[in-house]
Amino acid sequence: MNTSAILHDVRRQRLLILAVGLLLFVPFLGSVRLFDWDEINFAECAREMIVTGDYLHMQIDYRPFTEKPPLFVWAQVALMHVFGINEFAARLPNAIVGVITLLVLHSIGRRLHGNGFGLIWPLVYAGTLLPHFYARSGIIDPMFNLFIFLAIWQLIRGELDGASRYVQAGIFAGLAVMTKGPVGLGLVVLTVIAQWIAGKRSTASARPFPAAGIAVIIAIACILPALWLGLDAMANGPQFLLENLQYQWRLLTQGEAGHAQPWYYHSLVLLIGCYPTSVFFLVALRKRTDLSDDERTMRRWMIVLFFVVLVVFSAVTTKIVHYSSMTYIPLTYLAATWIVRRGVVTPAINVAPAKAGAQIEDVAPAKAGAQIEDVAPAKAGAQIEQSHITDNPWAPASAGATGLIILAHSILIGGIAIIVPLAFMNSEWMLSLPSFRDPFLREAMSRKVEWLGIEPFIGLILIVGACAFAILLRRKPLAGIIALYASVMLFIFAFLPLVAPKIEAYSQGAALDFYQSLRGRDVYAKPLTMKSYAHLFYTDKPPDLSSAAKGIDVDAWEPWLINGPVDRPVRFVCRVNDLANWKDQPNLRELYREGGFVFFERITSPMDPPSQNR
Repeated sequence: MNTSAILHDVRRQRLLILAVGLLLFVPFLGSVRLFDWDEINFAECAREMIVTGDYLHMQIDYRPFTEKPPLFVWAQVALMHVFGINEFAARLPNAIVGVITLLVLHSIGRRLHGNGFGLIWPLVYAGTLLPHFYARSGIIDPMFNLFIFLAIWQLIRGELDGASRYVQAGIFAGLAVMTKGPVGLGLVVLTVIAQWIAGKRSTASARPFPAAGIAVIIAIACILPALWLGLDAMANGPQFLLENLQYQWRLLTQGEAGHAQPWYYHSLVLLIGCYPTSVFFLVALRKRTDLSDDERTMRRWMIVLFFVVLVVFSAVTTKIVHYSSMTYIPLTYLAATWIVRRGVVTPAINVAPAKAGAQIEDVAPAKAGAQIEDVAPAKAGAQIEQSHITDNPWAPASAGATGLIILAHSILIGGIAIIVPLAFMNSEWMLSLPSFRDPFLREAMSRKVEWLGIEPFIGLILIVGACAFAILLRRKPLAGIIALYASVMLFIFAFLPLVAPKIEAYSQGAALDFYQSLRGRDVYAKPLTMKSYAHLFYTDKPPDLSSAAKGIDVDAWEPWLINGPVDRPVRFVCRVNDLANWKDQPNLRELYREGGFVFFERITSPMDPPSQNR
């Protein structure tokens, strides 16, 4: 195969990954409304940028928002200018990031292990439950994770090539900081230090501490945030920097917004949520002695990155599912290497050394029917190591155990996906259970939501895929792997438009319907007790209805709306669980209840007639 044909194949691979990625991540992005808090939080920041025309400062309810930098929100703003202020535009940045991530994994995988691995790694990533799900969300973490990984990859590439790439790593670390804050730089620096320790322990040769490299990374990473902070400080002073640092400290030491969890929380999330890859990852952690130097280097960095992220976010008091999402890339890499070692991709094939500057234009097939799919230019004395996809069988004992574990895992996840729709579709039975007492859940499940009847069968997709994997594993491992990961992709593709909107209708639908009914009306809207950003985004709240416009402090806003000399009608929403706090408030009149929420209006005297407009 000549070089032009090889390049043509690589282009076709990239086009295939691009097309598949767009097909997986873009459809149905707007099929379900944004979820409180995070999705609506960032979308609302983007909406307020557009409404105010202030693209430099992050705002929420037209007050400075200091918890996150603006890079992800800027991406949302750009797409909202094209597609409108809606759910599709709010989630599209992550769909694009998801596609880019697949292309990055393909490129790096090919460089490290050949074409076969370059195709397997994106397949594993896209077919893992949580990475795929978050690529279709409106939260900042997929973009943050990509920048962190690219920073780490620059350091790995520098070690492989024997050339410093600290500047490039610093640039990507700076973009991570602009996406989520100083934790981006902290994770990169901690990973550099930890891998130096791991590398020093694994080899007898002296490894000088990379103090100069760390200094370069920090210096370069601070340039872009410093420029933005400088511009922001000229307008608002050091408010963002001081309040953001306070926020980071609260996350570290307190359970922010009720998200305190046990130390093992993220380990459970990864084990269950990263189906089916977490099973392969666990066995991939076993020490290997048959690795090349490049493989050993990449493996060391990926293991270190995984555990740095896991330990850091396990130590942080505030624990949310997506905080550990940076582990998804090293987790899928290690799992993919183990899958390849099981025979889905043949071991590297050594070809005779090439002369300096020569290009290998034609290599004989490794065996009958096999084809070398990628050959790179060779340096003097180097060996060309290539791989290709094959269908070599796994060892029977290994195949049987792996198949059973994956099948059990699929029954757990698929069973939940079956039981949840069935429970909602048979809400009368659930409500009859004496143990089912939560007031909000009882009223939420009493809401009338139309089900097609096929929704519980979507969970069967995972179980069928696992069964196909177990059956095909010994004789056709590639077909088994494709069936397994394709089942996850198909499951998410069907779940999001068919099940997620109905779950959303129960969990927050009544409140969002109420807020949307207030769009375009000169009315104040405020949730009571519960933390929410939904009333801002789904009422299209204008600046003149904010506490900032009235010159009222945030903490005094709710009391003013309830008891103060309001100049407009006021509507309130609370969960039925919190009703006792508000039902005897003399200035509040209940309008109606629906889906676990109670809706009030403000009255100025007991004789005021109730509003006729819900």
